[in-house]
Amino acid sequence: MFKPKTILIPTDFSACSEKALNRALDIAEEYNSRLCLLHVYENPFQFTFDLFLPELTHPLDNQEITSAIIEKMKGEYEKLILSRNADAEFSIRTGIVHEEILKEISENNVDLTVMAKHSGIHTANHIPGSVTRKVMNKSPVPTLIV
Repeated sequence: MFKPKTILIPTDFSACSEKALNRALDIAEEYNSRLCLLHVYENPFQFTFDLFLPELTHPLDNQEITSAIIEKMKGEYEKLILSRNADAEFSIRTGIVHEEILKEISENNVDLTVMAKHSGIHTANHIPGSVTRKVMNKSPVPTLIV
């Protein structure tokens, strides 16, 4: 039987992401899994730097932005996680969203990814978003779409 030890939950702070977190919490309770919440933000200037200054890998790596996002994640989700007695960590990455999710999976020995079908801005209820599709198709571990 599949018993995930580490579950990744990518979040964009949407209601859809919160549903995915609730499902991941259900699984974590059942299997005593560790949760990893991840938010990826795309650097809007990265394309320009990639094109004109390729030697700069992350020229706008801003600790202040990272700290603010971690605080937002904790503010949004920590109460829910603690109420379910779950073990969770929060992380931030900068880059192309699906690529960073896939890196997080491989670098943190993730056994299962639980993610929203789409962000809160999409209206199609039955069609997975592009990030979800890319992760689902390229992930080396099972991906549960909520």
